[in-house]
Amino acid sequence: MGPSRMIAPKVSMQGVLVDSRGKAWAEDSPELAQRYGYGPPEAAFVPYAIRERGCIHLVRQADSVRITLRAGKFSQRTLLGALLALETWPARILLSIYDTAAWSHEMFMSIGTFAEYAEDLAADKPYGTRQPWLATELGTEALEQPRLATLKPLFGLWQSARGRLPEDFRGTVDALGLGRRAVLLRQLPEGDRLVHEIVPTGLPYMKPCEWLSLMGRDVENLPDQRYGAWAKRGYLQVLANGVPRVDAVRATIRTIDGSTLRSRYYRLAIPWQRANDVFISVVSVRRELSISPCRSAEAISSRTLARS
Repeated sequence: MGPSRMIAPKVSMQGVLVDSRGKAWAEDSPELAQRYGYGPPEAAFVPYAIRERGCIHLVRQADSVRITLRAGKFSQRTLLGALLALETWPARILLSIYDTAAWSHEMFMSIGTFAEYAEDLAADKPYGTRQPWLATELGTEALEQPRLATLKPLFGLWQSARGRLPEDFRGTVDALGLGRRAVLLRQLPEGDRLVHEIVPTGLPYMKPCEWLSLMGRDVENLPDQRYGAWAKRGYLQVLANGVPRVDAVRATIRTIDGSTLRSRYYRLAIPWQRANDVFISVVSVRRELSISPCRSAEAISSRTLARS
C-alpha cells in the first residue's frame, strides 16, 4: 500500500503523469511508481504523485483536457513537458489546482493562456518582476515529441557526423526544411565573438533584407542588443559544454521599428567543428507570437509583460 491518500477530483486510469524531468508517463506506469518507492500503481498513486512528487496529471476527454496539479510543487520543467504533451490534444483545458488543503478549478480555451496562468503556480517561478528572457533546458529527449520532430534529423546528423559541420550546411538545412529558421554562427579565434554565417530570413523579427544585413556581423548586432547579448551567453555555454541543447524560450524583444514582440519558442542549439573553426547552429520552432506597436511599447506595465 502506498502513502496516505489525498482527497482529489476523480481521475481516470487512462491519463498521463509528467514528472520533474518533463518526461510523460502512463499514469499506471510500474516504472514511475517504483522510482517513487510506491509499489504497484493503484488509483491512489495519481494523487500521491501530484501532491508529493510535483507531477502534472493530464487526462484527455472528448473535447477537452483535464489537468490536475499542486500549486507550488511542480517545476517549470514539468510544466514544459506537459505543454509538449498537449500539442496534439484538444485546446480546451479544465484545470484542477490543489493548494495546501483546498481545490480550485479554472477553464482555459487555449494552451497559451493556460501556460501563462500555470507559470505563476510553479515552485521555481523565476521572477518577482518577470524576466524579459527565459530559457528552460528540456533535454534532447524532447525531440521525440511531435512538435519538435522537424528538428530531430539535424540532431541525428550531428551524431552521425560526430560534430563535424557539413561542407554545405546551408544546403543541408534547406533540404531538411529548416533553412528559413536556421542561424549559423562562427566563433572567432582567441575570443568569444560570434558572427553570423547564416541568418534566419524566415523569422518574423525582421524583414529578410534586414536579416541579410547581419551577415558577418556579431550576434549582438540585433535591433534588441540586450536580447542578442543574452542569447549569446546561452550559445557560449553550449559551445563550452560541447553537446546540443534543447530549450523552451520565452522572450520579450524590441524590433527594428521599436515595437515589442513577445515570443515563445523551442530552440535546438548544436556545436559544430570544421578544421580549426568552431560553429554553433540554432534552429527554432515557434510556440506563440504577439506584437505590441511601438507607440504603446513604453506604456506596457510589468504585469502585462508577465502575460507575454
